Amino acid sequence: MEALKTASEKYRFCPPGAPWCASFPCQHSVFSTDEDYLAHIDDFVKRRKHWEKVWSLFCNRKNLSPEVLKKYSAKLDRCQRVTDKRRQIHGEIQANMRMFLGLPEREKVILTKEQGGGSREERIAELQREFEALQEQDTRDEQELQG
Repeated sequence: MEALKTASEKYRFCPPGAPWCASFPCQHSVFSTDEDYLAHIDDFVKRRKHWEKVWSLFCNRKNLSPEVLKKYSAKLDRCQRVTDKRRQIHGEIQANMRMFLGLPEREKVILTKEQGGGSREERIAELQREFEALQEQDTRDEQELQG
């Protein structure tokens, strides 16, 4: 997993002023700490062709011979575990990114109506108004620069 450790070091997101994480992967990285996920990423980084073959076999496992199933059983089982835990892994990655950005945990975000906590349609309309206001400001700024 040395390649993954190198990638984890490269993609650290420790907030400014925070102590450097001693854990691997860094809790602020774009990686999950799930062992199956880490092994999956390690294969992706180190053995890309092998990783592609294993996932191709996994996607077609109903048509595989018993010999191939036996040979790749550990890898296919890991693919299944990664697939089963995909939401959990994605949630951990998102939580790490939210922590880095200083945002509250998703479950703890409760918006009032004034903060845009209305219906989806109301929020979309609000965002559209904000976007249009920004476009108008850009147009005015451009006109001032030209005139």
